[in-house]
Amino acid sequence: MKICPKCNYSNQDFDNVCVSCGTQLDNYNQYNSFAPPPMPVATNGFSIASMVLGIASVVLGCCYGIGIIPGILGVIFGFMAKKKIDNSQGREKGSGFAIAGIITGFVGILLGVLILILIVYNLQGFDWNTYFQKMNELNNDNNSF
Repeated sequence: MKICPKCNYSNQDFDNVCVSCGTQLDNYNQYNSFAPPPMPVATNGFSIASMVLGIASVVLGCCYGIGIIPGILGVIFGFMAKKKIDNSQGREKGSGFAIAGIITGFVGILLGVLILILIVYNLQGFDWNTYFQKMNELNNDNNSF
C-alpha cells in the first residue's frame, strides 16, 4: 500500500497518484513483482478535437466568416476537455491542447466576425442595379457568338 504524503490516504500499490487528493505518489514499490504495471496516461480526445477545430477556425476565418462554426465547436470542446482532464486525477492529459483549442477558437471566431463586418460594410454602398445590368450585357454579348 502507498500512503499519500499529503492526506495520509491508503492507496493501492499500482496507483501513481492519490485517489483522494491527486498528489503524485512515490514509486517505492516499483520493483515489486506482484504489483501490476502502472496504467498509461491517455490524452483526452476532446482536447485534440478542440485544437484541430481551433486551428481550422483560424484558417477558415478568412473564407467569408466560415471559421466561426469550427471556432465555436473548438471553444466548447476545449472547455469540456479541460473539465474532464481536471476531474481525471492524473489519468488523462492534454490540457495544453485544450487551451490551444480555446485560444485559437476565439481567434477564429473574432477573425470570422471581422471578415463578415467588412463584407457587410463594403456591400452597403454597392450599386446592385448597375451590377445586374452589366452582367446582362456580358451575358447577351456572349450569346451573340
